[in-house]
Amino acid sequence: MGDVQVLGVVSRDGAAPRVAYLDQPMAATPEILELAAPVAVSEIFRLSARCEESKCMHFDGTRCQLAVRIASLLPEVVDALPACNIRPDCRWFRQEGRAACMRCPQIVTGNAEADDLLQRVSGMPKPGEAPPGWSAGPGAEHAARDHAAATQLISTSNGPCQGETQTKLRAGGSLGK
Repeated sequence: MGDVQVLGVVSRDGAAPRVAYLDQPMAATPEILELAAPVAVSEIFRLSARCEESKCMHFDGTRCQLAVRIASLLPEVVDALPACNIRPDCRWFRQEGRAACMRCPQIVTGNAEADDLLQRVSGMPKPGEAPPGWSAGPGAEHAARDHAAATQLISTSNGPCQGETQTKLRAGGSLGK
């Protein structure tokens, strides 16, 4: 996974977390991400990266289904297009247009306060539930729990699922390209 950058900073000043977008692109270097310590990177920063398409659970072979759900299920939270430095390259914008942008500021990775709608939009199973497409069988309960934990960091950041990337960055690893 490459091209990971900080898209914005999570603001918790209002009733719900919102992204305050950076004016200029900023590489998500380990040094930058260390600024979030001692809390999780996702509590401070919203990251973006290029779409990994078939490597992502949200990609159906043609479209990002996360972007579809965001644009069709969530309410708009801004009155005008946010100032966004990735719009020219944003998968969500190219695919869903203005509808995705008007909802984008409410998308916060790893949002512990996410309501049922945000959880449904993220495509994440609730604790103890199997992910979509998984069948019950020996060890299914553990598999569902492990999957939910492993994908807790699924990115809703205009691109790929970044769970592995965020884990590496938190551990001080490099992203490599």
